[in-house]
Amino acid sequence: MRWDLRVCLRLGLWHGLRGGLRVHLRRGLCRKLRWRLRFKLRGELRCGLFADLRRGL
Repeated sequence: MRWDLRVCLRLGLWHGLRGGLRVHLRRGLCRKLRWRLRFKLRGELRCGLFADLRRGL
């Protein structure tokens, strides 16, 4: 019984940690990507490559 509880706790902690990490990573990635996109767009607008980017999309 005690072993079962320990396994349940460990699984709960593992899933909780994984979920938390996933959310944290997703937030970090979104922030990083958004910043990179903004920086990239600013640079490409300055260089006049925005039309090429639009054509690519």
